[in-house]
Amino acid sequence: MPKRSSKRIAALKVYLVRVASMIGGLLVVLLAAQPALAANPSTAQKQDAERRYLLEPGVFVYGTSYVAPLAELFGEIYIGDNNFVAANSILRAAPTRQIVIGSGSNIQDNVLVRALEDSITIGSDTSLTHHAIVRNSQIGSRVYVGYRASVADSRVGDGAVIWHGAIVEGVNIPGNAFVAAGRVVTSQAQADALPKAAESEQAFARQQIQDTQGFTRGYINLYKSAGYEAIIGIGPNPKTSILPQSVMPRVAETAEMEEFVRIVGDVRVGGNSTIGQRTTMRADEGSPIIVGADADIDDRVTIHGLEDTAVRIGEHVTVDDDALIHGPADIGDNVTVGERSVVFNATVEDNVIIGQNAIITPPPGQDSPIVIPANSVVPEDAVITGPNDLGKLRQGGGTGNNGEDQDDVPGELPETGAGGLAMGRAATAGAAAAYTADSAKRR
Repeated sequence: MPKRSSKRIAALKVYLVRVASMIGGLLVVLLAAQPALAANPSTAQKQDAERRYLLEPGVFVYGTSYVAPLAELFGEIYIGDNNFVAANSILRAAPTRQIVIGSGSNIQDNVLVRALEDSITIGSDTSLTHHAIVRNSQIGSRVYVGYRASVADSRVGDGAVIWHGAIVEGVNIPGNAFVAAGRVVTSQAQADALPKAAESEQAFARQQIQDTQGFTRGYINLYKSAGYEAIIGIGPNPKTSILPQSVMPRVAETAEMEEFVRIVGDVRVGGNSTIGQRTTMRADEGSPIIVGADADIDDRVTIHGLEDTAVRIGEHVTVDDDALIHGPADIGDNVTVGERSVVFNATVEDNVIIGQNAIITPPPGQDSPIVIPANSVVPEDAVITGPNDLGKLRQGGGTGNNGEDQDDVPGELPETGAGGLAMGRAATAGAAAAYTADSAKRR
């Protein structure tokens, strides 16, 4: 064979090897990108047999899903059917990252979801409740992430319940595990040793999903019937099986509202009160929410309630930034609720100071409220889950907002509609009792 032909054959072999290598590399890239492509609705593919929508600012209804106008969306975010994204929540995906949400899930008020180093997936029928934080994590289906709970750089298995104020970082949480209130889980050994969620804990999570899916449809109907103005600012609650009648909030003329405040349904705000930016008071499930005179509610506070519960907040009360009060809750006069604290299913008597980052919550399924006695101090970072934790309290509470004595500024709440309701100082029998009495008057 001529020397020239041998050289051509050798060159051809080198070329074919290079082509084969390029094809192999391309196949690897395509296989690695397959999950992202499957999540992108532009490919017309379905992931987990669910249709997904690319979320865009200014669009509030995606098929059967609702995204509140005050939600903040950044980057590439996809959502399935029958989802609820509440006001003042933040979803942010960095370039080349995604946030992908299954169907039937909810992201509640003032939640933060950030996909920075890794994309985030959230399964179906999962709740990210008020003030929860999720970073660079994969959350399974039927998961409950509680109030101000934090999940970072982790995987959470299906059916797990992460209770209020818990911190999960850098671990794999097994399916159906239970993380107690305020628990810090940062090692895999801790994660593997977690108990299984009890039926009462699972039932609580299922009920929250069911209720949220109900008012998802209600908000879509409210938007379609009453327009954009009904779903921003101060507006009525949607009609649902929980609350079949729409009620407008009643805010005293002397109360001051800052930007992006969201007040929904039977909320009554007393005179000379201030409500800070991005704060949400949402009486679309628990109702009513009653805020006394001279309250100082700071930025990104959330006040909400469970079905058949109410929230009552007395006079001269200060609620600091990023705090959460969730019904059933009865807050007395001259109370301070510190930054990033959580008060759920509790009666807080007069002149109490709750330190920042404190968590007050009974375990899931426990009906009896935690009672914080008058003139107590709940220390910073304290976790109060029952009577055994009351030994953590100190005595010597404050005198409330600006140190004013409650007799100096008596204040009044506005009239409350049909039949009226003399407000003043409600009895400390609990928020549920206040709700029952109000309902009886309306009938």
